[in-house]
Amino acid sequence: MLFFGTYESTFPRSRTLAQGLQQAGATVAECHVPLWELTRDKTGKFAGKLGLVKLALRILAAYVRLLGRYLSAPAYDVLVVGYMGYLDVFLARILAGRRLLVLSPVVSLYETVVGDRKMVKEGGLAARLAKAVDTWGCRLSDLILLETSEYVRYYVGEFGIPSSKLLRVFLGADETNFAPLPGAAEARGDGKLLVFFYGKFTPLQGLPYILKAAARLATHSDIAFEIVGSGQLSAEMKALAADLLLENVTFIDWVEYPKLPLHIARADVCLGIFGDTAKAARGVPVKAFDAMAMGRPIINGDSAASREVFTHGESAWLVPMGDDAALAEAILKLKRDPELRARLAAGARRVFEERYSKESIGRDLVAAIEAARRHVP
Repeated sequence: MLFFGTYESTFPRSRTLAQGLQQAGATVAECHVPLWELTRDKTGKFAGKLGLVKLALRILAAYVRLLGRYLSAPAYDVLVVGYMGYLDVFLARILAGRRLLVLSPVVSLYETVVGDRKMVKEGGLAARLAKAVDTWGCRLSDLILLETSEYVRYYVGEFGIPSSKLLRVFLGADETNFAPLPGAAEARGDGKLLVFFYGKFTPLQGLPYILKAAARLATHSDIAFEIVGSGQLSAEMKALAADLLLENVTFIDWVEYPKLPLHIARADVCLGIFGDTAKAARGVPVKAFDAMAMGRPIINGDSAASREVFTHGESAWLVPMGDDAALAEAILKLKRDPELRARLAAGARRVFEERYSKESIGRDLVAAIEAARRHVP
């Protein structure tokens, strides 16, 4: 199998797919030119007409280099285009010919820029173009990997993609980096309940609800929040924190990937997503799988997608999406009940090993690829 394109090689989905396939016995090679991982804030970096011109030139230069590398790539029978390969798939289809083409978009480009981040106006030219990229990228692919059944239903309804081409493959976690670190939270020795969140500051994350929950818990001096990340809503979130006079929240703009596990291990409670957007209801974030892999207690927004992964009260504590009062109440409940935290932590780790490990992902994916190959003309 050949991983192809300008996909984010450092993105957890790319790592878990490659690790899972190798664990299942597949030979995995790479034909990759870095593009998207070179910029953390893609929304701001390429905003405006000048930004789009710069982006187009960068993509063109990347494809020239990519074609050069493809000419010396090893022989393969399956071509895999990862996130963010929305444009890569068109070139990949030409190069793959009759060989199987697998696309792993993770999320819809159209839904991201129109429905969730509202970067372009619905019904406008840019929105129609984004929808066309999603639609034709999927139509040209033989197998599309989506993270939840909710996303499968969305792609069928929004883009008209046959369900037979869509496969649910959970995100999982990079197990070379995320594994239990027992005793890290106790070693802090500060006597506080540390609540940890990391991620891009985008609408689906529900950061306003996290900050408002922190405000509700401001009188509890033994509860502290650590928030790692930046992005589209950074300025708004910093302003909201200032308006709420939050003294129990520490912001950290960036943590290097290898150092994230220590932050997770030191936390008493890890937070998922709580946004009230349609996109938030369709997915389960990478951060949740990371926390599961490390055996940490998790609070996540309750949705049909989250219930595909979690069982409330056993492997996570689920609260209504977009409800800061419910989130604050859940944090207090876990603070007052260390036995519940321990049960959730153990349950999360157990379910991860059973369903979301690289062995499980690789086994299911190889079987699906073999089945898809039998139906490719």
